[in-house]
Amino acid sequence: MSFMKAFPLFLIVLLLALPQAHAQAPAPAASAPTTQTRMSNDKAAQFYKLCLQRAAADKTMKPSTKTLFCQCNMVHMQESMTMEEIAASTGNDQAARNAINKTLVEVYAPCMEYPVRDLLAGQCAKDIPGKPKVCNCISDNMGSYMSKAAKPMFRDMLAKNPNMTDPMNALLENPEFKKQQQNMAFSCITTY
Repeated sequence: MSFMKAFPLFLIVLLLALPQAHAQAPAPAASAPTTQTRMSNDKAAQFYKLCLQRAAADKTMKPSTKTLFCQCNMVHMQESMTMEEIAASTGNDQAARNAINKTLVEVYAPCMEYPVRDLLAGQCAKDIPGKPKVCNCISDNMGSYMSKAAKPMFRDMLAKNPNMTDPMNALLENPEFKKQQQNMAFSCITTY
């Protein structure tokens, strides 16, 4: 199983590996506001380091892409997820699934442009050998497209399958993604 296919599960494992920064507080009273603890810079740095270690095994992304991907995930994790949501994601209930799905949309999706570029460049090089301009055109255009379209696309995929476990495969099989990839390929092939 590739790193990209296992990333959401890997993400949760990484988060569990982070040392807890605060003791478990007692549950708040029903009328008390719920505390939302942001991820500290130290925890974010630990997450980034663990992400890079795990990504080292992936064969579809270049080393520079792995760095960009993990940096992107770290930034979005720190901006979008609370420590309470991260803790909830480790359970086996609906709250866990909700937290995982939020992670897929808010953390994973915004960073998909990086692995998509490398994945499509590699596939294109095998399918159309000797045409690096065509392959660069396809991978760059699809990466740019994903930087804008990934979040709504992931929301749609999760609406259809809220228990999605392999987001990369779901993305590659997504009709909207496939159509866009075909359009980009046609445009790039006719241009180069």
